[in-house]
Amino acid sequence: MPRRTWSGGASLVTRRTEAVSLLAANFDEFADGGGQYTLQFQVTPPANGNPAAPQAVILWFAQGNTIRRVISLDSGVSISGAGNSVNVQVVDATPDYSGIGIAGGDAYQVLANLVPGVRPVVGFPPALVGLTSNVSGTNLNSSGLLILTPGNQDFYVVPQNSGVFACEVTAFVDTPLSAAPNPVGNLVVEQGNSGGGFYKFYDPCVNTGFVRLATNTPLVVVRNFSTTTTMVYSLNWGIDG
Repeated sequence: MPRRTWSGGASLVTRRTEAVSLLAANFDEFADGGGQYTLQFQVTPPANGNPAAPQAVILWFAQGNTIRRVISLDSGVSISGAGNSVNVQVVDATPDYSGIGIAGGDAYQVLANLVPGVRPVVGFPPALVGLTSNVSGTNLNSSGLLILTPGNQDFYVVPQNSGVFACEVTAFVDTPLSAAPNPVGNLVVEQGNSGGGFYKFYDPCVNTGFVRLATNTPLVVVRNFSTTTTMVYSLNWGIDG
């Protein structure tokens, strides 16, 4: 009887960016050919407790066409796709933490299962951590959060050929909680193009969670309109699947 499930595993090392093959499957070996399948991942972090941030590059193939998805991984992350076959590679994308005494070079493991069917409907899509796409040299605070000082802005190029369809920005003020002013009205997220035109504006402290990108949006800008308050924030891309 033809197989209907696959599994794979790979070893990665933090701060080494070579792609490693994790899993490959050909669905044409059974009678009904291609279909819809779900990948689910498990990450075993470094034994010393240091952070690790793997990504998966997933290629779904059907009749000569290729659909590409790129997602950040953690234990329990899943993504669905359709095709006649699939190829999955993993790569380490751990940020540079040398400034806080973590040099990298820590080994860890990534596992994956592939089964027929689609991912359950849940409140959150697979995601790609947005820090790797930042093009404006944003600084990090001591907690590893992005800092945006008064009157400044950060620009993010929307990752291409990765399946991005939404953006999530979370934000708060960079002061002790007991003294923190209301964060609403400070940050604005703008979806637009490099020529200065914008398709969508919103306050991430009001419009929370993943917000769908306007069609063909190449650029997301996070602006701090406050004249006195430094904001901290995070940015993630929502991936179709």
